[in-house]
Amino acid sequence: MAKWLAAGLEILIVDERSIRIDIKTKGYPHQLLSELSDRDTAILLITSDMSEMVTLADRIAVMNAFRVAGEFHNARDSRKISADIMNLIHQVEAA
Repeated sequence: MAKWLAAGLEILIVDERSIRIDIKTKGYPHQLLSELSDRDTAILLITSDMSEMVTLADRIAVMNAFRVAGEFHNARDSRKISADIMNLIHQVEAA
């Protein structure tokens, strides 16, 4: 990750970055991503970790079959986000 940051990137794609990282170690990458975002770096975070999503994301898009099933603003409310995601999943399954 340091190599990419040194390149002065404008867009960073992070795919399941915190998999196999213990909770204590997650703090540094999260802080780094927040700082990059504050400096106007666009970050595409791909994660299945709900707490990571709530902590870091401004907007959340749910995908199914390579298509966006829905998108919403992150209100930083885990219960609401969970419900919104589950509603989108069930809408896709019903279709």
